[in-house]
Amino acid sequence: MSLKEEYSDLSLATVYRNLSLFKKEGSVVTVAVVNGQERFDGHVAPHGHFICSQCGAIVDVDLPLDQAAFISYVTDKQQCRVDKVECTAYGICSACLVELEC
Repeated sequence: MSLKEEYSDLSLATVYRNLSLFKKEGSVVTVAVVNGQERFDGHVAPHGHFICSQCGAIVDVDLPLDQAAFISYVTDKQQCRVDKVECTAYGICSACLVELEC
C-alpha cells in the first residue's frame, strides 16, 4: 500500500518537508542522487552502499573495515580532519545481470 492510497490529501511538498526535517534531526541520511532523485536511508549507522547503474537499486553493505581505525589513520597519520566517511560502489546488481544474460 502506498501512503497516497491511505492519505489521499498527502502532497509531495509535505513528504519532502518531512524528509528535510528528518535529515536535520539525523534520523535519515542522503545516500545518492539516482536518476535525478535524491535517495534517503533510515539506516544511519556506519555502512556502505551499492548502487546499480542499470535499475537504480540501492543496497546496504556492511563494511569489512573498521571505520574508527580508518578515521584514526587519516587524522593521526595524515594530519587531516574527517567530517564524513562514505563508501559507495557502483555497478550492475545481480538481478540486472540475470536480465542482461537473457
